[in-house]
Amino acid sequence: MASALAAALLVSSGPDAIFLDHRASVDLIRSPDLLAVEVSDETVIPLNASGVARFSSLSVPYDRSMETVMVVKAEIHPVRPGRPEAEARVTERPRPGLAASGRLESNFRELVIEFTGVETGDTLFITTRREIERLPLVDAYSYSFFSQSTDSIASSCFSVRWPAGAPLLIAGPPPSTDYEAGGVRHLQWPCGPMPALPPLPLGVPVEMEARRVIIASHPPEELGALLCPVLDPGGAGGAEEAALSMVIDSVGRDPDSLRAWVARSISFLGAGIGAHPGFTPRTPLQTLQDRCGVCRDKSVLLTALLREAGSRAWLGLTRVSHPLDELCGIRDFDHMVVLLERDGAIDILDPSTAGHSTPAGYALRGLPVLPVAPWCRGYETVPSEGCDTLSIRMSLGFSSGLDSLSGGFEAGFTGAVDELWRDMLSRVDVEAWPEMLEALFGASPSSALRIVGDPHDPLSAVSVEGTITIPSRLIGDGDTSAMILPGLVDVNRAGSRIAALLLAGEGSSGRAEGTDTPMIELLDAAICIPEGFAPSLPEPASAEGHEVSVRIEGDSLRWSESCDLGNHAVSRLRRTALARCAGSPRGILLTEER
Repeated sequence: MASALAAALLVSSGPDAIFLDHRASVDLIRSPDLLAVEVSDETVIPLNASGVARFSSLSVPYDRSMETVMVVKAEIHPVRPGRPEAEARVTERPRPGLAASGRLESNFRELVIEFTGVETGDTLFITTRREIERLPLVDAYSYSFFSQSTDSIASSCFSVRWPAGAPLLIAGPPPSTDYEAGGVRHLQWPCGPMPALPPLPLGVPVEMEARRVIIASHPPEELGALLCPVLDPGGAGGAEEAALSMVIDSVGRDPDSLRAWVARSISFLGAGIGAHPGFTPRTPLQTLQDRCGVCRDKSVLLTALLREAGSRAWLGLTRVSHPLDELCGIRDFDHMVVLLERDGAIDILDPSTAGHSTPAGYALRGLPVLPVAPWCRGYETVPSEGCDTLSIRMSLGFSSGLDSLSGGFEAGFTGAVDELWRDMLSRVDVEAWPEMLEALFGASPSSALRIVGDPHDPLSAVSVEGTITIPSRLIGDGDTSAMILPGLVDVNRAGSRIAALLLAGEGSSGRAEGTDTPMIELLDAAICIPEGFAPSLPEPASAEGHEVSVRIEGDSLRWSESCDLGNHAVSRLRRTALARCAGSPRGILLTEER
């Protein structure tokens, strides 16, 4: 075992663990009692404290209404002499976090594998077996095998047994072995040592970059058409049609108004109903009667409302944890949306939450969506571009002692920034909003800032208005005084950028923890020149994504600044702060006339 550890340390440089052996096998049986068997076989050595923490407790999620999961082997072989080999403790429990996010489906469970006393260098052997009795909704199978990860992998192998003659689609490298025997097609993908993936940018899932093989029984265009008769609400009639008409009479026929009504009026709460709990949606009438549902229920209801209002609409399936691959199966989706034909194009509407004023939240941008429609030709894509701005306007004057600036203040939000602010405001008590605004905009306690609009109403514009007082800096030397005027780094404090890093939507509106909100900050400030001072203006300056300029308009200085934070908020913030310390255009010379 010591030689294995030495080899692991040579192969690995920086990862938390090394997989000495990483294997998976798929046997598509399609018998009356069993559809498929999936076996995972891992031999892992944790290399540091983080690896020990990760592999001391492992979770295997499953749906007990459709499959059975067994832990065949879970053993620890210590590297340090004198410690005995031991088996892990295996327990079963409801999948954590579901109730907190409004998911009450009791069929979603997990097995927890707990190793006691794991140390760096120990070898863990873990084998699990998943027996799939049926798939939800339709018989469309897929499996993804990753031969690369954030850990080092010394050896891996993916094996498949598939019924001969049955359609099999493959994405990724071709198999090294592919033959038929006894009515079964045998395929195998062995892979040698693979180094760990380098650190990825914030918000980029490992699944997007890792080397992988994907197998599937259906192409996406067939899967979308296959799901249509199962999920589509069809035409309304009777009591359901009357209930839909009542909503339209109250809300109107505008698609965005209907989306906002569903998002705001239907509570996010799931339940295990139908033949496929966790997958079968409520009917539109059931959702209206229960006044609750998750993404699938809300999307089915919105589709029915849009059709009743005269629009052409269909359901769509996607995955928010990471983009769908070119091949997919029924188990690959985790979110349902609505596809609306508008102005000759397909628009994506997400009625799951009321936290965004746009048709779909920014976390869905660029994601492929599978239309659940007979005309499905493959994926549609959520538009990836958006206008994401925080615009600040101020009209300020100096105090008599020139130690502060006071005046009118306005801040408006669009796109992802609007979604960020709605999310922040929904998590803070209304009574604490003034204090939060002072902290985020660097305002003195004598300021009076307030929220305008309802953050919980997607159709209500949200902004900040009021008066603000900001400290100023006056550096004097003889007859010349240097006035350090407030810029974005002062007015929009780091708190808003830190909050941007933490925006993770409720339910399925957020793509991942730590998603970095795209943001362009704009500042337009008119500052009254103090009596007796004559300004000497610097030249405009710009750096990557950051521009500053100042000019004279009448008796005021007009300060303009923009900063594109993009997906590099922290580094841009540091550059902005350094620019201030270096005395860039922020240092406006005001020569006192004596």
